[in-house]
Parts: sequence; C-alpha cells; structure tokens
Amino acid sequence: MANINNSRMMADLDGEFLVFMIELQVHKLWQVWVWYPVVQRMTKMMFELMEKKEYGLLSYEYWFSFRRQLFLMYWRSYEHMHDWALNKDATHIPGWKMLNSLMKDHPKVIGFWHESYVVQPYQYETFYRNVPPAGLGRTGELIPISGRMSTAAARLREARSRANPQQ
Repeated sequence: MANINNSRMMADLDGEFLVFMIELQVHKLWQVWVWYPVVQRMTKMMFELMEKKEYGLLSYEYWFSFRRQLFLMYWRSYEHMHDWALNKDATHIPGWKMLNSLMKDHPKVIGFWHESYVVQPYQYETFYRNVPPAGLGRTGELIPISGRMSTAAARLREARSRANPQQ
C-alpha cells in the first residue's frame, strides 16, 4: 500500500484546535426516503468544507455502515466551526433545518448526535505505525518517535512541559 509509514510517529499541531464528532444513525433502514436526503446533505456539506479552506476544517475521518454515518473532524478552532454552522450562505443551515424536521416527524427512523472538544496546545498524545496518515496525523506534522518519547506517558509529559515551560 502506498503512503504507509512504517516508522513510529506522533503528530504535532500548533495552537488550539477543535475535535468534532458527528453521527447520523438510521434506525429503520428501509425508510430510505427519510434518511437518504440527510446523507446527501451531509455529503454536500463535506464537499463545501473541503473546497473552502477558509471555513477552518483541517481534516476528517469518515466511517460508514448501513445504519451509521460517523465523521471525526479536526477544525482550526471552535469559532471556525461555529461561524460556518451559522453562515447563511453555507450549506449547514438548510441541512440542519431539514434534519431537525425529519427527526421530529420520524423519531423512530433517524437519530443524530455530536460532541465538540476544544484541545489546548500540547494537551494531546498520538501514535501511528504501519498506517497511512490518519486522524490528527493527517492534520498536523508527523514526527518520528525516538528515545525518551517512546511511551504514551512520556509523549504526554513532554507535550505538557511544552505547554507549561515554567513547571
């Protein structure tokens, strides 16, 4: 496979960022006319976010099964995500209104959840080996792991010391 990095790597990303998870769940798969328009809208939103970098989406991961569509997104900041979500010229508001209407009218057919995590600089730890760039490793810089950084605890200690050098 191309782009697989066999070295032990970690990710580094300057500054604060937002991790955003969002999932659409389909409870009644056969009612395609209810959930398929939402999947189409979510796809349209993702194309918009990938095309218009100024909205602040850094990268994302996507998982799909017949009943679940899950996105793990990395944003430059909460403010970027929030500004896009409220932008009357963007795709989010019409999609959100449609989803809310469908969930209200068809509560047993589709469900939805999301979570947001604001990550402060150097308050995270990562590890990648024998995989193509993934997760934060697609967003930040991949750095080889060596020496004292060989364990997760050591990497997190080092990150925290970079965040608070006076300690």
